[in-house]
Amino acid sequence: MTMSEGDLEEFWFFRQNNPAGLQKCEQLFNTLKQIPYLSRTY
Repeated sequence: MTMSEGDLEEFWFFRQNNPAGLQKCEQLFNTLKQIPYLSRTY
């Protein structure tokens, strides 16, 4: 039941990447932060 507990993924936008993609990258990760499920209430 503790499988993958504490796992951490890190993503990097490197300086050599096209700077125009930085905003697109930020939008993607902001979208992924959103939780589409309702919180449980007990």
